[in-house]
Amino acid sequence: MLVAAYLIESGLILTAAPWMMLWDRNYFAAMLPWLRTLMAGDLLRGVVSLIGIVTVIAGLVDLRSALAPLFSRPAAEAGDDGRS
Repeated sequence: MLVAAYLIESGLILTAAPWMMLWDRNYFAAMLPWLRTLMAGDLLRGVVSLIGIVTVIAGLVDLRSALAPLFSRPAAEAGDDGRS
């Protein structure tokens, strides 16, 4: 469950961060003009957001697999159709 929480949180950050003001006010981008040009492009922002969406989906799949045993019926009940 901890891995799922990490994946969901980091995915949400990766999805939103490229579109925030913080993305433009980056220390490394200020020091390297070629990096500033690269980071200002919508293509890189979109790729980082896409990686974030994929990470969120991976976290949700992991969470579903972790919670699935809690919501599944036990094997003894699965064969019991209620007739005696």
